[in-house]
Amino acid sequence: MKLSEIIFLLYALLCLKKIHKVTYSYFILFTFFLLATFVKNPFMSFDNSVAPSFLKTSYWISISRYLELIACLGFTEYICNISKKIGVEGLVRLILNSSYYFSFLLIFLYLLNYLGTDWISVSHEGSFFLRLKGFYVEGGPLGLMYSMLIVLNILFVGKKKYTLIFLVILILSQSKAGVSCLCAYLAIYWISSFRQSRYYSRFKYILLPISVVFFLIVFVFISNIYIQRIVDTQMLQVYVNNNPEDYSVTAGRISATFILHEMFIKNPIIGIGMGNYPLLRNLDEYRSFFPVISIFDASGYGGIIDVINQFGLLGLILWGMILKKIYHLTSNWKIVFLSQFPFFFGVQMTFLYPWLLIGIMLDGTQIQNEKCDRLITYGRKDIQ
Repeated sequence: MKLSEIIFLLYALLCLKKIHKVTYSYFILFTFFLLATFVKNPFMSFDNSVAPSFLKTSYWISISRYLELIACLGFTEYICNISKKIGVEGLVRLILNSSYYFSFLLIFLYLLNYLGTDWISVSHEGSFFLRLKGFYVEGGPLGLMYSMLIVLNILFVGKKKYTLIFLVILILSQSKAGVSCLCAYLAIYWISSFRQSRYYSRFKYILLPISVVFFLIVFVFISNIYIQRIVDTQMLQVYVNNNPEDYSVTAGRISATFILHEMFIKNPIIGIGMGNYPLLRNLDEYRSFFPVISIFDASGYGGIIDVINQFGLLGLILWGMILKKIYHLTSNWKIVFLSQFPFFFGVQMTFLYPWLLIGIMLDGTQIQNEKCDRLITYGRKDIQ
């Protein structure tokens, strides 16, 4: 576990007696599926040889993932308590300002790669420049994080310098999921803003179809990058055989499209178990023509797909019930939907930053405030 996860795990234990009811619901969900994993594991086969230590083997990896999720809940409670003290806007300003200066460090280390070092970048087939991964395995998670920082800036602060530097990081990360997430939000943001303008009644039959078509074109373009490889299985198999170390294919979403399908067919109700994916994805019954890989934390799609994969359809239903509880707390479907954006586009459940908005929402009075509601719909600059 990382230092930050240990800190927030301890924080969660300290807050155990005064935990929020929504956080408690997540706690019950994760505890239930940890126990379900222990019940199911004796009937499953695992490839423990890929585990770097015994703490990453079956059962132990489930406990590790469980503790990481509890740390995320501790982070959620911490964010809720901080937002009560300094306000939502003050909290977001602090996060954006810290990320702004950290971005310059990333760019500096990225440029050092052209001098021969290999700290935070990775070469990528078909790219004109190195791909910034920012201490992740590849650039996708970094791009998703920075797309959410751009969204937070649009909603609460509206500083152009933040948007500019965050866009630079997003471009360098070459994250298709990050770009898709940002485009999806901008489409919703623009349409919501336009519906409240005085020009809506005049141009709604012209501009709305144009905007929908534009964002559909972007979506289809990005989707084709995956589809062209996935649909032509024979061509994909040839590429995989010739490039077994291209982890963007053999350990990313392309391979996961095949592997997770097999996992879901065999484990539809309660999933494969908490944290079991790295120990199962190399097995012949799941991996098809993809090679055995040495990367342990090959997590597939992440996000909501991870919920379905690890917890099955039952987990997805229970996750939705918790979101309904959050909606009743905030009375604002917009921010509830926005809080799930990172998960929709594949952010791992064990990453801390997707839980940021959930932590803010736990203080329902902040979200029900009229000004905050308008911020979620239009953005800060539109109401000043």
